Amino acid sequence: MDDFINEKVEAQNIVDNKQALDLREQISLNGVWETGGKVPVYGGTSLDFRVYERKVSIPSSWRDKIIKIDFMAVNFVAEVFVNDRFVANHVGGWVPFSIDITEFVSPGEEFTLKVDVKGLMHRPMLDDAGNIQWPAGGALNRNIYEGITDDVWLRAYGRSHIEDAFVKTSYRNRTLTIDYTIVNYDKKVKVLKLETIVNLPGENEIQICNISEAFELAPQESKVISTTIAWENPQLWWPDQPVLYHLYSKLVEDNKVIDCEYRRFGFREIWIEGNQFRLNGIRVNLYGDYTGYGSDSYTSPLEYTPETWPNTIKKMKSLNIRVLRWHMHPPAQYILDMADEYGLLIDCESAIYGRRQLLSSDKQTYLANAKKWIAPWIKANRNHPSIYIWGATNEMTYAHLGNFDKSQLLDLADTIRLYDSTRPVCHDGEGDIGDDVINYHYPEGYNKVPEGSIYSWDKYTRPDKPTGAGEVFHLKSQDMKVQAAVEINKWWLGIWIRGMRYVGFTDVRPAWYWFASRDMESIRTINARNAYAPVALFDKEYDNLGISSFVEDCIPKLEAGAIVNRKLVLYNDEFRDTSVIVEVTIKSGTVVYASGTKTFEVPLGEHLDIPCSFQVPVIYDGIMELVLSTNKNGIKKFEETRCFKVFESEMRGITMSFVNIGEGTLPEVKFPTL
Repeated sequence: MDDFINEKVEAQNIVDNKQALDLREQISLNGVWETGGKVPVYGGTSLDFRVYERKVSIPSSWRDKIIKIDFMAVNFVAEVFVNDRFVANHVGGWVPFSIDITEFVSPGEEFTLKVDVKGLMHRPMLDDAGNIQWPAGGALNRNIYEGITDDVWLRAYGRSHIEDAFVKTSYRNRTLTIDYTIVNYDKKVKVLKLETIVNLPGENEIQICNISEAFELAPQESKVISTTIAWENPQLWWPDQPVLYHLYSKLVEDNKVIDCEYRRFGFREIWIEGNQFRLNGIRVNLYGDYTGYGSDSYTSPLEYTPETWPNTIKKMKSLNIRVLRWHMHPPAQYILDMADEYGLLIDCESAIYGRRQLLSSDKQTYLANAKKWIAPWIKANRNHPSIYIWGATNEMTYAHLGNFDKSQLLDLADTIRLYDSTRPVCHDGEGDIGDDVINYHYPEGYNKVPEGSIYSWDKYTRPDKPTGAGEVFHLKSQDMKVQAAVEINKWWLGIWIRGMRYVGFTDVRPAWYWFASRDMESIRTINARNAYAPVALFDKEYDNLGISSFVEDCIPKLEAGAIVNRKLVLYNDEFRDTSVIVEVTIKSGTVVYASGTKTFEVPLGEHLDIPCSFQVPVIYDGIMELVLSTNKNGIKKFEETRCFKVFESEMRGITMSFVNIGEGTLPEVKFPTL
């Protein structure tokens, strides 16, 4: 017992003294290299072939260490040389790889690192006939993503060391499980223990301190050691309260630490229940955006730099964007790190991207390489709490973009689950192929506007699987004629989304931040922001009028004195507090004719249909404003005004109005002073 207490004291001292959360002893090799220029160029640049070269010094304290260069991403073929000696090569973009240079360098000395990088149009990315053989995350005619595209690290590892640690948190079981991958590069059998320490940054109290049973590791052996720890009351990671823990892991031999590392994680669990997603037990509806990392097709890459990305997240969240799909390929690690910190949920999509270039490829070769590509992609990213779903593929079954069979896509999804079974898997745009979720692209038709009732898409939803739309309402085209035709979808977005919420779409991601962020206070931006509002109050009938009252000046008409019955829809898509105060006000300009309030209990993630009736006041040749608002714990969550043209009637004597909300006891009704 005393030994365990001493271990906790030592661990606390180490954690307290750890300022920056480096993975381990490491040196950044980012910067301007002597040959090749800036490293990295996040998102990539256009190149055919480039040589990157620089001098690197190794600390003398790294003697008896395994020394590696960890590349977070090089697109697309890399050959690595140390002092002009070939060390290793790597094929495949957007994923990390590690090069052991121990036998090529000496601690305390300097060496020359050279990386020859070939772009997408080189073998073995392509075969001899020029057909694509590896996932690229782009089209052959848009060759702009090459080079060293993510961070480069020089790192020191013990002769026996922790190669990987997969942190799995279970809300339902209240457990923390860590799958450690341990390797032994020593020449003798090792008897080792693992020590696990968990704490909150800046907190003095250690949350978890665990020591494993001893285990043996033969020379050159790699073994997965799994540790499961009961944890009754962790602080949960939520998008609005993104609590992050630090994991400090030590590999111990004969009471001596021979390797250690630090990682960060959030305690949360996401799963599917029926046709809904559950986050930490709460139904969660996932409405957001999609964009391409490194691409300027939608949002400028300048909004995704390490310096600008935090502010971009804040702007997205101010628009009620809850999730972001990184389309075509995964982003750099800093993108996901900051999403963890700021609470932006991420659809992390693979580079397995359906395009015409795949039609002539050998499918079996491509699929085999795709499976090889999946392993480092998942392993590199699976500890990010912000990732709620793996995007396995994009439009691969389309006859003109790949024509792959559904069973082949399911095989890829099963490969993903080999490395992470804790998250759902999505196939964007493929419809229902028999996997976790259903996902459509452009149910309205590509380059078209939606038609009919905004509630008519209930035909797409199912009771047994979540239904999503990874792309919907095409809003931007390089063809000016097409752009003129789809421009109106910027208005439809803020209306049709309301219908999709109502009929049960759970994961919807049109690309709209790119235009909304440029004009945050425009009517169409506000309307879209309101459509995404977590605690919203909508007039169901008014919304179903479509966009006419916005773009055609066709404000609906009401007769003065008439008693009007409406159905309001109240949403509660927050993560806590089920009590919502609804207020409905009838006014014109500065004159308030009537208002009513009522409190409703709305389960988290659900919505209620609320009957509401009011009498139209006499406003000769005027506009009546129906103001709908919500409040939680004294904080206004939502407000929206719906306008009506009031026309004269025989009931000129009526000078007052009323509002009734809900069934049963009527709320207090306030009237203006006459």
